Parts: sequence; structure tokens; C-alpha cells
Amino acid sequence: MACDMRASSYTSGPRSSRNELSYLRTLNVEAEPTSDTQPAVALIAKIVKELGEAYDLAGNEALAHSSRPIANARAAMSELLEKGEKLAARKIGIPFFREWGGTPEEPADS
Repeated sequence: MACDMRASSYTSGPRSSRNELSYLRTLNVEAEPTSDTQPAVALIAKIVKELGEAYDLAGNEALAHSSRPIANARAAMSELLEKGEKLAARKIGIPFFREWGGTPEEPADS
């Protein structure tokens, strides 16, 4: 399925002066991960897990211990960006919403 993320609602308003168009592309996104997108989907799951752990530690007054999962999440975010750029160059989108039970057509309610 192709998702055109260049809709005018994404490019108007006060934030449009930033170069957001460089990130908004027409890509093919499958509802389920493929062999191409599975590594990126695994990174999304890792980011969610690590940030959840960091918030749990911080919320339980162990803020000093939350730095390691935050660093792990940031490293995974950098890797995800790199993998995402390579996939986007091939017109392949990452099924981001799968982590929360949604599809590209219909993201899950939070």
C-alpha cells in the first residue's frame, strides 16, 4: 500500500518553515513486516522497551539508573534512522504502527 505523507496538512502552519518535506515521501508500506523491514520493526520494539524501562526507573525514584536504557534507546533510534533512510531510498516504508496493533491505513487508538 502506498502512503503519501506529503499532504498539505503536514506542510502548512508555523512549523512548515523547517525542511519537513525532506522527510515526507511516498512509500509502499505493508501491514506486516517483510524481510526488508523486520530489522527496523525490531528496533522500534527495542526503543519502546528501553524507554519504558527508563520511565519506570525514573518514576520509581531511580533516575540515576535510567540513563542506560535511555542511551540504548538513543542508539537504536540512530540505527533506525539509518535503516529507514536506506529503505526509503528503495521506496519501502516501515510499518511503525504495528508495535501498537495498528496498520498503515488505520493506526491503533492509544
